[in-house]
Amino acid sequence: GQYLAASGTPGAQALEPVDALHAYADLGLLRCVALDAAQAAVTAAVAASEGTPEAKGGSLVSPAPFAACAKKLAALQVRSTYKGPDVVELIGEDRRLMFAAFEAFGGSKHGMRPDGFEATVRACGLIGAKVTEGTAAVIFAKCKHLAGNKSMAPKVMTFEGFAQACAHVAAEYSVKFEVVKDRVFKCAPKTETQKAQETAEKARKEAARKAKEVAEAAAPVRKPWESKKNNDKAEAERKLAEAEAASAAASAAASAANEA
Repeated sequence: GQYLAASGTPGAQALEPVDALHAYADLGLLRCVALDAAQAAVTAAVAASEGTPEAKGGSLVSPAPFAACAKKLAALQVRSTYKGPDVVELIGEDRRLMFAAFEAFGGSKHGMRPDGFEATVRACGLIGAKVTEGTAAVIFAKCKHLAGNKSMAPKVMTFEGFAQACAHVAAEYSVKFEVVKDRVFKCAPKTETQKAQETAEKARKEAARKAKEVAEAAAPVRKPWESKKNNDKAEAERKLAEAEAASAAASAAASAANEA
């Protein structure tokens, strides 16, 4: 009833497939269930709802098929051998870059919405045969905040859930988490803060370049042979000064000897 009331459709008697998916996630029925199996179960519920009065001819999930699908998922959990990816723990620079990507793709302190995660996998070129839009929706439902809490939870994923969702994508493609992580780093759009920092750095470098040009223009220009000439003159003056100092010292010594 909560999900029907939250659907936004007055008098709704059936759920959108994605709402049914999130309801199963909230009930903990997606745990230990493979992504393709979860997606197939919801698809079967939509097919079973065709022709029911609640569905009204749309691609929806009616109450009876919803309950039947819930039982099917519970049975899958009992006999499933599926093991999800290990818990992701990011530290240092990797954590900073992943959080920057999370924000760049629409995440915030309030979390990330489903469209933000879909934009992530699409922008990173990760939508394909192994991970479809439907697969991405299942991953989001599995990794969203408070999934499995036995109560209706908002469609929001925290930063930690985002990192774990990337691990699910890596598992589907049978590659290491680092492969997807690096792809996300590379494809993340620049945030407004990053753009401002880059603009400030460019302005600093340009100011330094202009200051150097001004300093070089103000400095006296000497030709190579003039510089050598000046150096030779300075060396001659130095030697002359040394000779004069030596002569003065010798004269002083001679005067002292005569007086003695």
